[in-house]
Amino acid sequence: MSTEKIVVNLGEEYDDDLRDAIAIVLSNNNAIELDRFSGVGGSQYVERLTMKMAEGTIIIEAETFIGLKVFGPRGVVDKFVKEIKMIYERGGSNNH
Repeated sequence: MSTEKIVVNLGEEYDDDLRDAIAIVLSNNNAIELDRFSGVGGSQYVERLTMKMAEGTIIIEAETFIGLKVFGPRGVVDKFVKEIKMIYERGGSNNH
């Protein structure tokens, strides 16, 4: 897999179906939580989750007014995003 790091904006931070799709993909890939952070700064709320997957480590971040993003090696992020889109387009956890 490529070692180039990328960031992909997945959508709105308040999209519950998107959050459900992310949780399903993490579960399906037996991802292991390495770190979790949440905090408030002014009007901004930030959640950050660092997950170890078989292919590498990714960081998922939700921030008020910014959205949900995933950071990590290109190959790992591309695969992760593709799997999320497949589940999200089927209607999230309702059809899993």
